[in-house]
Amino acid sequence: MDRKTLVICISALLGLLLLTAVSVFLLYRDPDSKASPQDAKELAAKAQAELLQAVPSDAVMVATFGSLSDAVLALGDPDSFLSRILTDASSRKRQLSSYLGRLSGQPRVTSKGGQTTLSIHSNGNMLLLISAGQASSDTSSFVSSLMDMADSCGLQYGLADGSRDARPSSPLRKRNVLALSPSETLIASAFRHMSAGTSILDRDGFPQAVAEAAAKDALYISHAHGTQLLPEFFVRPLSQKGQAFSEFALWTVLRMVSTQDGRLCLEGSSLPARESQTSFVSTLQAMGKAESALAGVAPYSSIYALSYSFADLDRWTEAYRSFLDGNGRVDRYNASAFAKGESGISPMEWAKALDIKEISRVDRLVEGKLEKLLFVKPGKMQADRLSQSGLVLTEGQACANPLRGYAAKMFGPLFQADDSLCVKAGGWLIYSASGYAPADSAPTLADRFSAMGMQQPQKDICIWAYYSPHMNPEGLGGLFRQAQREALERKMNQEGELACMMSLAPSLTRFELVNAKPVASASPDGPQIPVTVEIPQGPFRVKNSGTGKMNLFSQSANGSLSLREEGGKSLWAVPFSGKLCGSVETIDYYANGKLQFLFASGESIYLMDRLGRMVKSFPVNLGKEILLGPAAYDFTGAHGYTVMVLHTDNTIGMYDIHGKPREGWKGITAEETITALPELVKLGDRKFWAVRTAGRMLFFDFYGGETLTDFTGNRIISPTSAIETRDASVTVTCVDGKTRTVKL
Repeated sequence: MDRKTLVICISALLGLLLLTAVSVFLLYRDPDSKASPQDAKELAAKAQAELLQAVPSDAVMVATFGSLSDAVLALGDPDSFLSRILTDASSRKRQLSSYLGRLSGQPRVTSKGGQTTLSIHSNGNMLLLISAGQASSDTSSFVSSLMDMADSCGLQYGLADGSRDARPSSPLRKRNVLALSPSETLIASAFRHMSAGTSILDRDGFPQAVAEAAAKDALYISHAHGTQLLPEFFVRPLSQKGQAFSEFALWTVLRMVSTQDGRLCLEGSSLPARESQTSFVSTLQAMGKAESALAGVAPYSSIYALSYSFADLDRWTEAYRSFLDGNGRVDRYNASAFAKGESGISPMEWAKALDIKEISRVDRLVEGKLEKLLFVKPGKMQADRLSQSGLVLTEGQACANPLRGYAAKMFGPLFQADDSLCVKAGGWLIYSASGYAPADSAPTLADRFSAMGMQQPQKDICIWAYYSPHMNPEGLGGLFRQAQREALERKMNQEGELACMMSLAPSLTRFELVNAKPVASASPDGPQIPVTVEIPQGPFRVKNSGTGKMNLFSQSANGSLSLREEGGKSLWAVPFSGKLCGSVETIDYYANGKLQFLFASGESIYLMDRLGRMVKSFPVNLGKEILLGPAAYDFTGAHGYTVMVLHTDNTIGMYDIHGKPREGWKGITAEETITALPELVKLGDRKFWAVRTAGRMLFFDFYGGETLTDFTGNRIISPTSAIETRDASVTVTCVDGKTRTVKL
């Protein structure tokens, strides 16, 4: 997906930012450490009574742990979010990372430490507070060990005796508190908070967040000031777009639900600001108890998915407008959502005419290029009202969409896509630039969730989002800072596929992070479930040499072929008995400047002129059934066309325009399912073919034969890799996420 859309998604929904931040946090927690309902209040009161009372009030993120051992296990890991933040930071900040790493090798020392908090502050400084035994007690050996280690790392530290330094009514009167930080000023601030009785507990909404957590091990994120953390994770200019993050909620608090088999589940709450209409989470209640069906129809190869479900669209619309009004943007929204264009219908009327129950944005890679799809699940559609706007729907047939951009105008920029075409299929309206429609029995995102053991979002979920960096590892460099990207790449390399999901309900925020063995297309051993090649359904954009304009060549449900102008005017329609194989090419067969339409069906290739008449001597039979194609090339420049097709037996054929195999052609096939037509790669005067399969990308000589890149292990080229040519070599991305140069 494009950078701007992704950062808005991450910010507005907490998706990737928090999942990255907590990917190691709590990963080693004891499942029994979570609170049961009956002792929640007691646990919350205990948490308030201790170390949180020493955390300065300008903290933007706070992590609390039941013991120092727990804190070191989570934060001492080299791929923890703390280490990732500090790797590229100043040398003073790296001192704290080094300290935690050394503590991880001292279990006898850390086992003596009590409750521990780590806080990150508005100026970027960090503070570690450790409960170091009873006040006035002899803890010299334990504390001295911690201080000596801090000295060796160049850290600042201080020890407060609560019986002397805490205010009389504070429970910290019973504790010794050890403070460590790269900043001596921050340590002094913590001790001032102890003595004055002021702390982060005085921040608006924080006591409620503590009560909601009801756990010793918890993570608290301030949205009002948390935008200052974005530069620690994301490249510019993504890190500069934090408004949606700050408006999402006041606080988000998370506690661990379970961790097993490489799976981490966190649950908690996102609390709105006191003026609730200024926080996006206030709109969730208006969505009502809805059900999501997207996973059952979205492509198996999806990189990213975002879905909104509605029990009552009108009620949510009013709540969303109240939210925008609370943030001073409702006038701009009204001007967009209620404006009637040339179609005579506004985005608001469009949404109500469809009676939208679910709207979703899905991104996937097709032949190395990003495709953005919109899925709309309608209720009781007002077909007449829609047809008046020019949107005429026929089951299974792509039609031009006169209401482009309406989803983004109605629901926000997260739903921006190239929606020039619309297909009605299986109870959904699918908007895209290619006329995409899911093939029968094709694997879906639900199959992927099942293969990875992820919980599928269904009932009573208002919003959910999914992201798999493994499906597009080369995209990480354009999103994350180097330290974050390298951490993700290491996890993908060491533990297989990394995927994350977030779901929101009115009273529940849930995150699931999964490290699973590579599945299906990401597996070096080939697909683990059947792979169905997606065949484009059209309409196909072709040039009309008579008018010089681009037209749409399409096939109706009854099989007939038609040509129409992009505005909708039909030029002709002719009967046809076969099914197109997903491609229509324009060629100049007679070399006179007049273009014809080349397509395939069954075992044959056809050539039709711009008036819908079959060209003499066509069709020509290739001898075996065609699955996908054709692609046409004029290598000689003299209109001696070469035709490439993918056959149903998983072989690629090269033919002349008359259907005869090209001289010297040795054929191309693969062990895995070939998923697309080959891509021509030119290196100087030499030509090669790049072939994408369900498990890898392979390179072949121009005349086929054995693959030139029979790589194994991490060097297997990712099936979604982009191709960059350099002299006599190509640069590609392998399944381990690393970029490599391959000589051909």
